[in-house]
Amino acid sequence: ILNHAALNYLTAQIVFYNGILNCFIIHLIREGILHRALKQAVLNGYIRFNPTEACVLPKIIKKEITPLDDDTIYLFLRAIKGHKYEDLFITALFTGMRKSEVLGLTWDNVDFEHGIIYIRKQLQQLTEKNGGYQFTSLKNNKVRSIRPAPYVINLLRIRYQEQAQHAKSAGSS
Repeated sequence: ILNHAALNYLTAQIVFYNGILNCFIIHLIREGILHRALKQAVLNGYIRFNPTEACVLPKIIKKEITPLDDDTIYLFLRAIKGHKYEDLFITALFTGMRKSEVLGLTWDNVDFEHGIIYIRKQLQQLTEKNGGYQFTSLKNNKVRSIRPAPYVINLLRIRYQEQAQHAKSAGSS
């Protein structure tokens, strides 16, 4: 936490350490957290100006996604054949779902009758301190639906039936 004395020494040169904007600081400025906090410090008279005003943030460059070509898909499918997560990999490959979305997919979000997958939640890893995983809502809180190839739905249906059979067997013993 910055105290009054530390705020007096906060300048654009410190925000830009040796001419390079720290990635964490970029995030704080872009989210407005640091900018708003320092704006309030100016209003309260703790500092004369907001050093984040002098920061020119680097442009966000979004990496273009390039889909796999047919040969690469074929090689990938051969490589995962028989792997314990083969179904998961195939679902991700043919739906375009993110890792957290595939891992967060539960049977109540698969409509076998209409061949639709609903993406309503995702599985997120908790901080290392707490450990474990939890289901969370999507970042934009918007449900998406995907209508994958019948092959993917049939694959999921087989996995669902296998799990139901295992549960039934485990319950009767």
